[in-house]
Amino acid sequence: MTVDNPDGLSVSSPAALSVVRPPDIDRDCRIDARDLNLLAQAWNTAAADPDFDSAADLDGDGYVGPLDLAILAAYLGVEPLVCL
Repeated sequence: MTVDNPDGLSVSSPAALSVVRPPDIDRDCRIDARDLNLLAQAWNTAAADPDFDSAADLDGDGYVGPLDLAILAAYLGVEPLVCL
């Protein structure tokens, strides 16, 4: 399955995995350890939690967990084609 995301990147990902937010969480035009750190800080939080970071919820399911990490790992080290 090929997944397209808002940054214009595409990779192969597990079935039923959708990317609704760019994996460049800190918006520095690099997908790197800083983004991984931000995802780790929001790990295991849901939308109702005070530590929830919607930018780290890459699949848009209201929970920062394994699927978000899988998305970030697929793009780690890549520079987005479009920087916002």
